[in-house]
Amino acid sequence: MGLVDTLMGKESSALLALDISSSRVKLLELTGDATRMQVKSYATEDLPPNAVADNQIANAEVVAEAIGKAVKRSDTRLNTAAVAVTGSSVISKIIDMPATLSEDEIEQQIGFEADQYIPYPIEDVSLDFQILGPSERDPDMNSVLLAACRRDTVDMRVAAVEMAGLRARLVDVEAYALQNACQLLVSHLSGAGAGQTVAVVDFGASNTCVNVVHDQETVYTREQSFGGRQLLEEIQRRMEIPASEALRMLRSGELASEVRSDVLPNFAELMAQQIDRSLQFFFSSFTESDTVDQVLISGGCALLPEIDEMVERHLGISTKVGNPLHGVRVSASARRNRVDMEGPALMVATGLAMRSFH
Repeated sequence: MGLVDTLMGKESSALLALDISSSRVKLLELTGDATRMQVKSYATEDLPPNAVADNQIANAEVVAEAIGKAVKRSDTRLNTAAVAVTGSSVISKIIDMPATLSEDEIEQQIGFEADQYIPYPIEDVSLDFQILGPSERDPDMNSVLLAACRRDTVDMRVAAVEMAGLRARLVDVEAYALQNACQLLVSHLSGAGAGQTVAVVDFGASNTCVNVVHDQETVYTREQSFGGRQLLEEIQRRMEIPASEALRMLRSGELASEVRSDVLPNFAELMAQQIDRSLQFFFSSFTESDTVDQVLISGGCALLPEIDEMVERHLGISTKVGNPLHGVRVSASARRNRVDMEGPALMVATGLAMRSFH
C-alpha cells in the first residue's frame, strides 16, 4: 500500500528530493548515510505565479519544465525522485491493531475498514500506513499511523515528475519530511537536544509548520496558514511594485529603507505571534514541559536579515535560524556558499532526501 511505491519511507534507495512549493522547485541529493552525509547535487528553479495554487499543482507542464531545468543545472545522475504533499491535503489517524498481524494483513484489514477513517470514497484516495510500535493502551496491540490523500493531488505531483523524465519513487507528507529534518537540526544543538524542549518553526510561502522536540523526540506538530506571501504582498503595496520585483528584492537582500525600518519589523512581530499561539496550544496539550528552551526558525522567511533577533525580541525566547545542512559536506558542483546561504529554506528537501538512508 502506498501513494506511489511507499509513503513515509519504508524502503531505502537513492532518491532525488524535489520540494515543490508555490514559488520554486528545490532539488537536493544527499549521499553517504544518516551520520555522515554529503550534498551531492543542489539546484532551484523559480515557478511562475499560479503554477502551484492553494498547495495544489495547477499546471503540471510548467512545473515539469522547472523540474527539468533544475535537474539539468544540478548535473545529477539520479532518475528516481521523492516529492511531498502538504499536510493540509492529508488525513492522518493513529489506530490500534493486533500486534500479531503482519504488514500484509494490516494492509488487507485497512482496505476493508478504510471507510471508517476516511471521509472520501476509497477509490478516490491513496492510502499508506506505518507501524509506530506497541500501543500505550494495550500491549497486545500496535499503534498504526494511517495516512490518506486525495488521489488527484498525488497524481498531479507524480505527473509533473514523470513529464520531467524522472520516476516518482516516493510521495511523502511534508509534515513527516519536516520531522526528519527537525531531528537532524536538533542533533546540532549542545548535547544533541537531550533534556531540552525545542520548537522548530518552518515558515514557508503560504504555510507555517511547528514541530516541538522534547528530549530528542517530536511530541507536537501544528500547521497553520501563514507565510512569506503576506510579507511579499505588503512590500508590493507599500512600494507599488509588481510581485516579481518584490520577490527579487527579498531574495537579493536589497531591501528599501522603508522595508527594513517598518515592514520587516512588523512582519517579524506577526511571526512571533504565530509562534506564541502555537506554543500556547502545545502547553495546553503537553504536561511534561511548560517552557521552551529555544526556538529555531527555518523556511524562506528565515533568510530575511536579522529576522531571528527581531522575533526573539517579541517572543522573549532564545531564537536562532536553523540550518539542517550545517556542517554537512558539500560537493564542488553543489557550491558550499549557496548551500550554506539557502540551507534554512531546505527543511522539506532535506527531510525528503534523508529517506534515502531509511
